[in-house]
Formats: sequence, C-alpha cells, structure tokens
Amino acid sequence: MKCRFKIRRWKRFLWAVPLLGVLWMVEPSHVSAQSYRPFDWEITRIQQLTRWQIGPFRLAPTLNLRNMGYDSNIYREREQDDPIADYTANISLDLSTFVLFKDWVILDFTVNPWYAYYAETKSERSLNFNYSTEAKFNLLHRFVLSGSYTYDRARRRASSEFDVRADQVRQNMEGSLFYETARETSFGISTSLRYIAFEDEATPEQDIYLSRQLNRTEWNLSGEFYYNLRPETYFFVLGGYSTYTFDYEEAEWRDSYSYQGMTGVRFPILGDVRGTVSVGYKKFSPKAGFKKQFSGLIWGSNMEARLNRFNLRGQYNKDVQFSYWTNNVFFVEYRYGAGLSFYITQFIRLDYDYTSGDNRYPEEILVRLPDESYDMIDRKDKFRSHRVGAVIRIFGNTGLGISLDFWERNSNDPSWGTRSSLFFGGYLTYDF
Repeated sequence: MKCRFKIRRWKRFLWAVPLLGVLWMVEPSHVSAQSYRPFDWEITRIQQLTRWQIGPFRLAPTLNLRNMGYDSNIYREREQDDPIADYTANISLDLSTFVLFKDWVILDFTVNPWYAYYAETKSERSLNFNYSTEAKFNLLHRFVLSGSYTYDRARRRASSEFDVRADQVRQNMEGSLFYETARETSFGISTSLRYIAFEDEATPEQDIYLSRQLNRTEWNLSGEFYYNLRPETYFFVLGGYSTYTFDYEEAEWRDSYSYQGMTGVRFPILGDVRGTVSVGYKKFSPKAGFKKQFSGLIWGSNMEARLNRFNLRGQYNKDVQFSYWTNNVFFVEYRYGAGLSFYITQFIRLDYDYTSGDNRYPEEILVRLPDESYDMIDRKDKFRSHRVGAVIRIFGNTGLGISLDFWERNSNDPSWGTRSSLFFGGYLTYDF
C-alpha cells in the first residue's frame, strides 16, 4: 500500500512540472550525466529530427526492433538447474513531439510503448511504457530554465546483480538553471528527485521481496560547468551531493548519502569521434555507522572513433550500485570493453565487441560450501561477454543486423557459481 500511495501522490504534481522545473533535476545517483546541451543546439537537433510538421507540432517517430531471436537461458540460471530457453522479440515505437516558440521556448513530449514477447514463457511477456515531458525557456538570450518529468514502467534487469527481470517503476522530476555565453560556454545548477519502486514476485530460485529492499527516493543537487573547446566538444566539471532514502523500515540501514565530482571531455553526438571521457571522485557513506563506506575514483568513459572503414569503440566505467540480497549496502561495479566494426562495402558491416568486468562487495558474507560447512568470504563476481554480428544497409543509416551474443558470469559464492547464456537473433539499427 505504501508504494501505491507514493505513485498516486506523484501524479498529482504532474501539472506543475513546467512551473516547478527549477526545483528538480534528473540522474541523481550519477554526477557524470553530462546531459546539458546549449539551447541553440537543442533547436538545431529538433529541426534535424523532425519528419512531419502539423501546425506548430514537430513529430519524430521511430520504430525499434531488438532481441528478435533465441535466448538459451532467459533467467541466467546455473547449468545444473536446467536453464529455460525461449524465442524472444522486443518491439518499440518512440514518438517525440516538439513545439518551438521562436528562439525562446522549447516544449517536448515523448511517448514510448514497447512490448517484450516470449514464445513459451508467458510470465515474461510484458507491455512496457514510458513517457516524458519537458519545457525549456531561454530568458534574455542567456539564462536557460528547464524542467521535466519522466515516468518509466518496464520489466528489466535493474543492475548487473540481477539474473531475472523484475517489474520496476521509475519517476523523475528534474530542473536546472544555466547561464550561456555567446561562445556556448555554460554553467549552472541542477537538482532532481527520483523515485524507484519494484513489484515483488516469485523467481525460479527464490521469493525476492525487491520492494522492501530497494524501493527508495534519491535526491541530488549539483553544479555544472561546460567549456566549448570546439564545435560540439566540451570540457566539463561537475560536482554534487546526493541522498538515498529507502521506504521500508527493514531497509533503513541502506539509507546513504554521497559527495561526488567529475571532469572530462564530451565529444559530438555525430562525427568521426563520439562519446565521453571522464574521471572523478566519490565518497559514498551509509548513514548506519557500522556499514562500510566507499571513497575513491569513479569513471564514465565510452568512446567511438571512425577511421576510414574501421569504427573503434572503447569503454571503462566504475561506480557504486545498491545491492539487494546481501548484507552489503552496495557493490562496486567495474566494466571495461572494446569493439571493432569493419565496413566491407558501403552496404555490409561486420561487428565484434568484448566486455568484461567485475562486481566487488566490501563486506564479508556467510556462504555454505559444497561440503556443507560455512565460511565468510569477500564476494566477487566476474563477468564477460562476446558479441559478433553483421549489418546490411537498407537505406541511409538504417540497417538490418544479426548477432551472436555470449554472456558468462563467475562468482566465488558457491551458491551462484558459473552462469552463462547464448543469444542469436536480429535487430533494426539506425546507426550504420
């Protein structure tokens, strides 16, 4: 009842989002969002995205087809537990509607229903839905005031700790106030409130009460600075404070706060070099003094570079994630990888991607060993994935692709052991 009450209470304030926008800002748990873009850049982007215009309304529809194929282990179970295989497909329609009032107001409403289909496992079929509304005001051609609201309901793996999908609702209210110079250098403040709720259900292995462990409110306040190095390339510095408050009494020991800062370079969305390189420092502290803290470097780097017929990719990410099933408040997730695409012709592309990483838990946990004895261990999970595929261009940057994906995770906790899955299927891409 507590979860439902909170969701209804949030909806009462939806009408006030444009007026209260200055009070809230999205992405509280990661100061590395690097989401701010100059007002004029946003107008240009909308004009490029617009496919149809009806009066003042600019429409940008997109059809997405993903994961159409065969999954050998939909619940990521151990081999000895007889994994369940199935045929799957995700079908998504994304419709963005924009309204521009000259050069001083941008209104944006986006709706995205999508359906996850499973041929045999009916319990995994889900109709998912998210929408967002945003308003931006360019005041005196220097100050940009923005506010938005996002609602997202989907059945998903909420983090790399999840083996099964779970129904999750996320609601974000966000706002910011920035000052822009004539050279598109900008600085400002942003703040956010995000509510995350789960629905409880039985899984193949156990009953997991996710709502009582993970339902929470996250609030963030941050300052941001962006310096224009060259067109659409920015040096940035971010810093902020976040709090995390859990709903249920049995999870209050997870209540936490953090200070974080990050600096780096953000490259254009389109171009020969794309992505972000960033590094920062975070101090994450549970309010319960007997739980361990985290303090150290965090990373948020994802890059892509086009060199003639080759497209190179690389990533390195490190940050703190909440844990739901152990006596640990959090785990530290490391993720790094590389990829390569080769254009055989103007119409055929070959892809390969490798991702590796690990989840490290700061506090010892009690485990049952194969000989029925018990021991305390520092849990560590290592995961890796390989992906090979090919894409055929249909027209423009639109292509049809097929891929073979292999995923594996090894844990030093014997009850979790080694798990793997193989997926083979097709997808539609707009980034040939």
